[in-house]
Amino acid sequence: MSDPEVDADEDTEKMIEEVDACSHTFLYECVPDFECFLYRVWLEGDICYAMSKLYKGQELTPEQKEYLHFYEQA
Repeated sequence: MSDPEVDADEDTEKMIEEVDACSHTFLYECVPDFECFLYRVWLEGDICYAMSKLYKGQELTPEQKEYLHFYEQA
C-alpha cells in the first residue's frame, strides 16, 4: 500500500519541475531588485490614485511627471 503523503510529495515535486522547465519562457526581468519593484508599484499606485476621477485635478509631483514622461517616450 502506498503512502498518500509520499505520493503527494512526488506529485508536488513533479509540478515544481514542470514549472521550472517552462518558467523561462514567460518570465522576464522588469527591475533589477525587489526594492525597485516595490518603488515602481508604489509610484504607479500613487499616479493612478492622483489621476482617478475621485481625485481629478490633484497635482502630480515632479517625480511622478518625470516617470510618466519617460514611459510616454517609449
